[in-house]
Order: sequence, then structure tokens, then C-alpha cells
Amino acid sequence: MKHFETFVCAVLCLFVTLPPPFASATSDSSSEDGISIIQRPETFRISEEGRIYVGDRETRLNQLARRLRREGISPKDTIYVSIPYDIPQRVLVSVSRELASHGYRRVIFTRPPRAVAETEGTEKQ
Repeated sequence: MKHFETFVCAVLCLFVTLPPPFASATSDSSSEDGISIIQRPETFRISEEGRIYVGDRETRLNQLARRLRREGISPKDTIYVSIPYDIPQRVLVSVSRELASHGYRRVIFTRPPRAVAETEGTEKQ
């Protein structure tokens, strides 16, 4: 079981660190400047305070799997979780373990895109 938890952690770290072009996307929208914005489906989100929201409703961690089932999301579905940039790793591990204990094994954590601007030949984020 210890090896499985280590594997799950490694996979989660991989998904958290992947840049947006490698993540699954559902639609592209382009602006007049030729900038593409990739939008991912969000199953639920975790706020900067660590609160979990399914839709607009706050959900406790121990109620998350039950809430997802009520929303029609089965353990075979891929779950996309929107997370802030500064979320502690322990929160991601807790969420992953809770979902895995209920059969949800396809979890992808995504972060919102950051704006990038160039000023006089230097790139700023």
C-alpha cells in the first residue's frame, strides 16, 4: 500500500506541474491578438483558503465523493480540480486519498493560466 501512495503522489505532482498545453482542454477561444485561452472542464475547485466547492456549494472533504455521485460523476470519470498556485501539497494529497478511497482514481489538478507581459525585451509574470 505504501508503494501505491507514493505512486499516487508522484502522478499528482506530475499533473500539478504540467504546463497547460499538455493538459486536456475542451475548448479554445482566440482573441484578436492571436492569444489562445484554453478552458478546462472544472469538476470542483479548492479555494485559496482550502475550502472545497462543487459548483457554488461548499462541501466538506468527507462528503466530497457523495456530492460528486449526486452530481452524476462516477468513479470512471476524469475529475478536473481547479486549484490556486499556492496551495499546500498536503491538501492535494488529502483530496486525492479521499477520492481514491471511494474509487475515484482519475484526478487532474489544474491551475488558472498566468498572464505574461513583455516590456522592453524582458518577460514578466
